[in-house]
Amino acid sequence: MTGVGFVLEFVRSFWVGFVLAALWVVPLINFLYKLKFYFDNPDIGNWNKIFKKITKGKTGTPTLGGILIWLTTVAIWWFYFGTPFARALAGVFFLIGLYGFLEEAFTKFVIHRSNRLRLWYEKFSTRMLKLTFMFIMFLFVARVAVGYLGIKQVYLLGYRIPFEGANPVVNVFLLAALAFVMLTFSYATEIIDGIDGLASGLYMITIFGFLLLNVAFPQSFWIFGRHSVAAMLMSLFGTLLVYFYFNIPPARVFMGSPGALPIGAVFFLVAAYTDTLEAFVFFMLIYLVDLLSSFLQILSIKLRGKRLFPIAPIHHYFQHKGWPDAKVTMRAYFLQILLVMIGILVQIYVRKMFY
Repeated sequence: MTGVGFVLEFVRSFWVGFVLAALWVVPLINFLYKLKFYFDNPDIGNWNKIFKKITKGKTGTPTLGGILIWLTTVAIWWFYFGTPFARALAGVFFLIGLYGFLEEAFTKFVIHRSNRLRLWYEKFSTRMLKLTFMFIMFLFVARVAVGYLGIKQVYLLGYRIPFEGANPVVNVFLLAALAFVMLTFSYATEIIDGIDGLASGLYMITIFGFLLLNVAFPQSFWIFGRHSVAAMLMSLFGTLLVYFYFNIPPARVFMGSPGALPIGAVFFLVAAYTDTLEAFVFFMLIYLVDLLSSFLQILSIKLRGKRLFPIAPIHHYFQHKGWPDAKVTMRAYFLQILLVMIGILVQIYVRKMFY
């Protein structure tokens, strides 16, 4: 395919995602308002008072806007692209998004209607139980990645890590490692969804990074001679842009787990499929730092009985320090653009050195 052909495919995919999302975004938001599926700022339990203060103005804004991203993306990948790879990736996106949807709906309509259940849900043991269930789900996702997406090995700094080999014990261990990595990145893209416009803007910058990698290494992104995996991400970009319009401060809707949770896993699978994990590490640094701050906070409370930070994840800490939401968001965009550009440079030099 010529350069013009690539651009045409990307632009066409973008418009498919944008138009389809635009067709039902307003009815979806109105339905969420009617359902009163609002952001919850509870008055009971072990909730951080700083969090209550910085999110005071958010009460009454509906969440689960990620349904738009979740279902639109799955439909486009399944029906518009339609290859076995695209449908397998759509299946992964749907499964993880479905878990996010069910968890948020259950939390809102069951857990938050009972003080006792709410307190139980905040316990460390309950969080570990939820994490265990998610890990089992991601074991299935890892199997799909190996069996249906064709990710039978990954390369990192010239080293090959196979997921299928002669030793079944090693295979199980590596499959579990793959599941753990995807779970980590999914949590990372979910937890950063905490300020108006922050998550969706960062996702789009990350997708732009993959688009530049596609320009540098077009053969790595090509799928079965039919289309580029970057074009699939461009349809997601179009959908995210529609959501972003309604999430600009003050947001009319929040994303929630159905949209945020699948994206980290999909980003990793794209990087693994295209052998661009070195760049991907830099693409995901800002998400991982946010996740790490939250993990360290929970660990400190559990082991030391006190908080490591006044509030976590780290983007809320900057709000606590007095930064306006827009300042936190814009500086996060600035940092992500730099990280993406560094990642692309690293990937180019790694390819020259090791491949």
